[in-house]
Amino acid sequence: MSLLPTRLLALLALVPALAAASDAAAAPSAAAAVEPSPVTPQGLADFKEKFEQARKVNAKDEMRKLVRTRKDDAVFYVVEVAESIANNPSEIVFERMAAISEAWSAEVRTPFCENMERFFSNLSGPFKTDRRKFMLEYKKLEKAWFENIGGAKDRQVLNQHAAAFKRLAESFTAIGDKYFESNSWQFVALSLDDIHEKGGPDLRGAAEGYKACLEARKAVGLKDKVVTGYEERLRQLEALGYGEAPKEGSPEAAAAAEAAKPFTVQAAAAEPLEPGDLVRPNWFLDDHFVIWHQIYLQGKGSSAAIGRLEGGPQALRTKAAEVLVDVDRDGAGDVELPLRGKPQVISMELGDGDAKRPWSFLAMVGHEQTQYQGIQYNSALQDNSALIFIAPSASMTFDLEGTSVQVIDENMNGEFGDTPGTWAHIGLSEGVYQPEPDSMLIGGGKRAVPYSEFVQVGDQWYQLTPQNGGTSFEVARVSFPVGELKLDFGKGPKPSYVILKGRDRFENLYVDLVGSKKVEVPVGRYTLAYGMVSKGKKLQSIKALMVADSDTKAWDVRPGETTEVELGGPFDLDFDVQLEGDELTVPGQSVVVVGRGGERYERMWNCVLDPDVSWRKAGSGRGSKGEGMGTHGDQDAMQKYGYPAVWFPKDLTLRVKAGEEGVEASLFVKKNKLFGKLQSTWRD
Repeated sequence: MSLLPTRLLALLALVPALAAASDAAAAPSAAAAVEPSPVTPQGLADFKEKFEQARKVNAKDEMRKLVRTRKDDAVFYVVEVAESIANNPSEIVFERMAAISEAWSAEVRTPFCENMERFFSNLSGPFKTDRRKFMLEYKKLEKAWFENIGGAKDRQVLNQHAAAFKRLAESFTAIGDKYFESNSWQFVALSLDDIHEKGGPDLRGAAEGYKACLEARKAVGLKDKVVTGYEERLRQLEALGYGEAPKEGSPEAAAAAEAAKPFTVQAAAAEPLEPGDLVRPNWFLDDHFVIWHQIYLQGKGSSAAIGRLEGGPQALRTKAAEVLVDVDRDGAGDVELPLRGKPQVISMELGDGDAKRPWSFLAMVGHEQTQYQGIQYNSALQDNSALIFIAPSASMTFDLEGTSVQVIDENMNGEFGDTPGTWAHIGLSEGVYQPEPDSMLIGGGKRAVPYSEFVQVGDQWYQLTPQNGGTSFEVARVSFPVGELKLDFGKGPKPSYVILKGRDRFENLYVDLVGSKKVEVPVGRYTLAYGMVSKGKKLQSIKALMVADSDTKAWDVRPGETTEVELGGPFDLDFDVQLEGDELTVPGQSVVVVGRGGERYERMWNCVLDPDVSWRKAGSGRGSKGEGMGTHGDQDAMQKYGYPAVWFPKDLTLRVKAGEEGVEASLFVKKNKLFGKLQSTWRD
C-alpha cells in the first residue's frame, strides 16, 4: 500500500471533529489544571538561553546539570531542535542537536534524542505538509482544552475534545510522530477521566488513553513527569476494574467467571427493632421523638401517607381518637394505629407475589409539654390536627455463607437495601441535603453500619443486589485491590459515626470509620457522605449532623496503603455577608460550623449557635466590639418565623463605615454546648 492514501485518510478523519470541538470550547479562564496534567513548557525560553550559553563554551557539566534538573524543559528543547532539522536545517541546528543528545544520553540514558532526530530527518515532503496541518489543529485544540478545564469544565466539550484528540493521535501515528501521538493520547485520557469534571466520565476510555500515551512514550524513549503521573493513574483505574479484561477463553477468564457467578439468598423478617436495641447510623433515632419523621393528619376523615412508601399504606383518621392504617389503599382501615405517648410497633405486609414482605414502624403521639430546640410547645392530639411521630423498625435477615446479615429499612420506604436518596430536611442550609441509606448488622453485635452494595465478611468481599424489595438478595463474590481508611478526628465533640462513600464502580459502597481503628476498602476515591457528633444521653443529648459540600476534601486509597481521613477541629464558622451601603447583614440561616476537612455541621439540635459579630475595614487590624445575633427562643418566634428559624441564630444587621476598602466580618462564639469556643476567620 502506498503512503499517500494513509496520510490522506488520517487527515480527513481529523478535520470534522476538531472543528466541532473548537467551536464548542469557548469558556472563561479560571482555576489551574488538577494533577495528573499535561506538562507545559513554562521555562523553555530560560532553559534555551542557559543551555546555549553553556554550549558555546562547551561547558558539558553545565549542560548535563540543566538536563538533569530541568528534564521537562529539556524535552521541549529536544523537540524544537529536532523540528528545525526538518524545517530549517543548518550547521548550528545540528550542533545543538549533538550537544543536547550528548547531555541527555549521559543523564537520562534513553534514545529519545536519537529517535526524534531520526524521525524529523526522514520526514518526507508530503508528510511535512500533513504534520504542519496536524500541529495547527493540535495547538488550537490544546488551547481550547485548557480554556474549558480552567473555566466551565463542560463534560460535553471534554467528550468532543477526547474524540478529536483520538483522531489526532491516529493521524500522528500515520506519519510516525510518536511524541505527538503520545501527547494526543494524554488529552484523550484527561478528557475522559473524572479529574476535571465528575459528572459523566468514561473511565475505561481514560484507562485506554493513558495506556496508549505510555506505550507511545516508551516507543520514543521518553520517561518524564507525564509517564510518572499517568502510570500511577493507570494503576488506580486498572485496580478499579477499568483495565483490560482477560482474553475470552483464557484460563484467567474462566477462573474469573467461575468466581464471579452470582447466587441468590432468601431473606426472612426479623423482630421489629426498638430505638435502643442497636447503635445505628441514623440521625433521627433517639429519645427526641419530636424530630422523628411524621404523619400529619387534620380532623376526622382526613388521611396522609406513611413514610416514603410510594403508593403504599395510608393513615386514616376515622374518629377524633382513632387512626387506622389502610394497607391496600381501598379506603378502609386494616390495622389500628394506637395513639399513645410511647412508641408502639405497627406491623403489616407490603407488596404482592414474590415481593410480598412483612414491614413495620414505630409510632407515637406527642405530649402537651414537649421541648423543641428548648422551646416548650403542645404536640398532643388535637381535634383539628394530629401529629404522629414515626421511626423505622423493620428489617430482614439472611445467611451469607455462614454469616448472619440483617438489613434495616432506615429510610422507611418499604424496601431493604435500596439505593439511598438525599433529603432537604428542616435545619439544613439551603442547597444542603442529608443522605439516608438503610443500615445492616453483620454477624451479630450491637453496632450496625450503613447498608452497602459492597460488603466485606471476613476476608471475602461480596456485591449485594436486593430483589423484590429485599425479600432476597443476589450475591456475587468479588475481588479487587484494597487499602485502608483511618479516621483522624481532631479537637471537639466525639463522632458517633462517620460515613464515607466510594465513587465510580463503588458509588453505592458506604463504610463507617467509627468503631474500628482502620477499615479495609477497595482502592479508589472516597468522599464524606454523612456523620454525627453528639454529647449526653437520652433527652439530655445534643447533636449535629455532619455533611459534605463542594469544598469538603476527598481521599484516595492506594493498594496496600493506609489513608488518614482528617476531620473535626480546629473548627471555623461559615456564613454569608451581605453589604448594602453602610449596612452589613449576616443571615442567621447561613451560619454553620465547618471542620478542618471542609465538612459542615448542620441540624444542631439543642445547641443552636449564638455568635457575636465583629466588623472591620477590609485588611485592617482589630475589629469592632462584637454584637450578639441572638436566637429565637419562644413559641411566638416559632409561629412567626416558622420551625426552620429556630435551628439557626437570628439575622443581624449592623451599621458600618464601608468606604472604598469594603468591610469584613468575623463571628465569635464564647461557649457552644457542643463545640465550645468558636472563632471564625474574617470574611467579606
